[in-house]
Amino acid sequence: MGTEIVGLSKDLSFKQRTGESMIKRMAVFTVLVVAAFIGSATVAQAYPVDSPHNESNGIYCFTCHNNMAWYWSDPNNNTGDIDVTTRNAICLSCHDDPANIVPGPNVKEAPPSHLHASSSTSESKGVWSTQCTSCHDPHSQPQLDWATTDPADFWLADGDVDFNVGAQTYNSGDSDGGGYGATTVGIAFVSGLPGWTDPLTWGSKGGLIKIARAQDNSRGLIFVPNKSVPTETFEILNVVEDIPGFSYILKVKGQMASAQDLVQFGVFYGANLKASVVSPA
Repeated sequence: MGTEIVGLSKDLSFKQRTGESMIKRMAVFTVLVVAAFIGSATVAQAYPVDSPHNESNGIYCFTCHNNMAWYWSDPNNNTGDIDVTTRNAICLSCHDDPANIVPGPNVKEAPPSHLHASSSTSESKGVWSTQCTSCHDPHSQPQLDWATTDPADFWLADGDVDFNVGAQTYNSGDSDGGGYGATTVGIAFVSGLPGWTDPLTWGSKGGLIKIARAQDNSRGLIFVPNKSVPTETFEILNVVEDIPGFSYILKVKGQMASAQDLVQFGVFYGANLKASVVSPA
């Protein structure tokens, strides 16, 4: 989809084009960052950055910031390929086509994506390229800012958190959380845009309830516990009915402790998409 985190797709893998050997100069940096974040890794009631690039997916600052691409001596790693950039290399370490992914401790399961460039479209406008970060900010869900200017069209759905339906409960051993636990909470009085009023579809961004997440390699919509103060975001794993058509038990990935009883929540698509994009000249 056009709103996914962009990556790179070519006949040769990104790893082949950039070269496998790099000088490892990050040991001291990694130790320092691990030490700084070990506390937040054990208690993650509030994540410093937005889902999905946060502790709810086992992603910390050092996951991306100790990548050797930061230390290339040449902007294109001596390939002469304008698609090969530091930021693209870091994104593609998880978001490349599965056949090209090189397993490692900082490589996470992620949907494959494609770079917006002449190499993946056409050269009718010449040879040009972009970076993943030209459109996407991996640290936050910038489109939350849009909700303040156009709330009617921004939120796919909303409703009330309802502890009478189900209390906010974190289970660190929930297998749905992929090793990072999951939180359940009751919701009710759901309304929204056409096509999104059925919470049972919220576990897939495509709204395809019949396609398992493992099959389409997608993730869920993004849940904001407090719609009026949209500072925390969580990936929706699944939703089950409590009272058909009225109340539900919603499950999000990671540890959520910010939901409040009878406070209105919001649900949006989520793509870490910037409000403005500068296209190539």
